[in-house]
Amino acid sequence: MLAGGNDDDDLGAKQPLFLSIQQSMDPAPLDDAALDSLELMFPEPERPKSPPPTVQRYERDIPPGSGQSRGNRTLEIRLVGQHPLWGHHLWNAGKTLAAYLDTHCDQICKDKRILELGAGGGLPSLVAASNQASEVIITDYPDPALVDNLRLNVQANLTEETKQKTTVKASFSHGDRNSKI
Repeated sequence: MLAGGNDDDDLGAKQPLFLSIQQSMDPAPLDDAALDSLELMFPEPERPKSPPPTVQRYERDIPPGSGQSRGNRTLEIRLVGQHPLWGHHLWNAGKTLAAYLDTHCDQICKDKRILELGAGGGLPSLVAASNQASEVIITDYPDPALVDNLRLNVQANLTEETKQKTTVKASFSHGDRNSKI
């Protein structure tokens, strides 16, 4: 029986055809010589070097009369070179959120505790800190390049006062209840 399997097993139950074929094909394990020949047939190209970090300028839309109390008008966001976790890109969603935080800073940021998950370059957190948040915690995956880059952005873009209220943390799993930030 091709479609339904065969009746050759000991228990009399039908056995699916694909199991019968799989059992009859039992491949021998590959030895080192076979693995070497596979590498010759399917060579891996040399991985290119990651490009250097880039910097994107973000111009904040601070209402007139806000003065220096709202931080720098221009933020220079350093982004890691090409990265598998997308930390090398300043996303439009981050820019839009930063603009929203500037527009509604009294309701959203001032004297509030702010937590950013998966911060990348950390633009929204930097804007929240500049808008007088009482505490800002910036997190991303625990990759040294990402976390060090966030620390550099804090140092380059915040005043001494706002740096004191801003913490960069590597967060292993944002959804893990046992993970402490």
